[in-house]
Amino acid sequence: MSTPLNITVSMLMSNVDTTLENEAAHMDRVHGPLWEARSDVVRNLVAVGVAVFAGTVTFLEGVASSACTLGGALLLASWALLVISVSAGLFSLWQSITLRSFYPRLFNSRPRLRAEFQKLDLTRPDAIDRSAEILKAAIDAVVGPMGVADTRGQIGARVCMVCFFGSMMFFLGYAVTRLWSGT
Repeated sequence: MSTPLNITVSMLMSNVDTTLENEAAHMDRVHGPLWEARSDVVRNLVAVGVAVFAGTVTFLEGVASSACTLGGALLLASWALLVISVSAGLFSLWQSITLRSFYPRLFNSRPRLRAEFQKLDLTRPDAIDRSAEILKAAIDAVVGPMGVADTRGQIGARVCMVCFFGSMMFFLGYAVTRLWSGT
């Protein structure tokens, strides 16, 4: 005959809190620097892209009439790439919200975890294993969307950088054509 386990829902919830703290610290330690670096680069590119777009729109006159020229076409291409770059950058930053929501999302799942633990027969020998399965399912439900958000954020950041670079090349081409034509 096996001896009954002396575990309670309070003990399980205490272990949940420790596990959540450890998981959140691990995620932040391993992935946090990458997420922060990516967000910093994207924020800077978005800020510069918006400033370049606003500055060129504000200070250039007669762009519509010169759109049929090489310089006008280069400027319009530059603007189009800037809009794509800023949009992709904002999308990437939006995805970073999901990446930083790991601990709050797990913490907010505590009432559901408590309810599931209360349904367990804590006298059964497999109660520990079943409680671990419940906790793993809760963590997996949070980690899955984070993986998707990380992938999307990375793609958005790459699109932002490539389009920003392309935009600056077109803008440089526009500046060269303006200098070359003497206007």
